[in-house]
Amino acid sequence: VHFLAHSMGGLVVRYLFHHYPKQRPGRIVTLGTPHQGSYAAQIMHYSGLGFFVGRALEEGLLGGAPAWSAPNLLGSIAGTLNIGVGLLFPAMPAPADGMIAVVETQFPGMADHICLPVSHMQMLVDPSTITQSCAFFATGRFHHPRHE
Repeated sequence: VHFLAHSMGGLVVRYLFHHYPKQRPGRIVTLGTPHQGSYAAQIMHYSGLGFFVGRALEEGLLGGAPAWSAPNLLGSIAGTLNIGVGLLFPAMPAPADGMIAVVETQFPGMADHICLPVSHMQMLVDPSTITQSCAFFATGRFHHPRHE
């Protein structure tokens, strides 16, 4: 069984594998998931606007998601088209997808990582995201173009 999870959904999958480690074989691709926590969520939390994010703050948006120890390969796709709510947070680390910084999508234990020129919401329908997800499901690696 393969998993394709967007944003917070990637943290949900990490919690699933943490609490129920005996899962069927399969691969996981996360899209714009804040594996290291979310700068935007931290700013909202500390400025008193955390109610917009709710309990998600406690479940990984401030960091602290469980370590990845499952044998299933996990690949992370990050976006670099910085349009969206993230523009309200000018100090957000660049590059970013308009919501999540690229550095927030990386974490120890992932099998592969790739950046695509898409925004946080655009990655849900972008053909390159779909192609890269399929490549990871088939091989356990993203297709990294050679730079000449």
